Amino acid sequence: MKTQRDYEAVYVVVPTLSDKELEPVIEKYRQIVVEHGAEVEQAGKWERRRLAYEIKGHREGTYILMNFKSGPEAARELERSLRLDEAILRHIVVRLEPRKSAILRLDKLAEARQAEPEVPAEEEAEPAVAEAGSESPEVEPEEEPVGAAESESAEEAIEPEPEATAEEPAPDEEPAPTEEESAEPTKE
Repeated sequence: MKTQRDYEAVYVVVPTLSDKELEPVIEKYRQIVVEHGAEVEQAGKWERRRLAYEIKGHREGTYILMNFKSGPEAARELERSLRLDEAILRHIVVRLEPRKSAILRLDKLAEARQAEPEVPAEEEAEPAVAEAGSESPEVEPEEEPVGAAESESAEEAIEPEPEATAEEPAPDEEPAPTEEESAEPTKE
């Protein structure tokens, strides 16, 4: 069996299609990747948005997102089909690092939050302070944010610009004559 990799495809469909007309388009591309041995994890309408610039006479488009696992042949065939379809304004198919999809992470986070049992307010309260006679574990001081320590050392490293020395004339003063210039008599 060939290596299965994660892919994410986003394509922009012309805004003239209604939600009912979008379903067959989504299903068409889902079937293309399934026919080439892919496992579709998610496919559906993402959102309708205004485009940054006009594409094929349209200022808006409906974004469709599809995540699937497959070999490279399914991704190539999907890309070829998207390129040929007049209803598709733009598309991109990318191979993902393992589990890097933003949408999948958000979905899993939402599922995890729903699965967590709610803790009653009484249990959320902090434990009572230990009695004076008992030993309490030592509390480590909080660490300073990384940026704060770096900014202090950066300020110390900045040195003021040196002031003009006697050897270099100030910008608005004329340079002092050299020994050779002062030794020559001036002719008028």
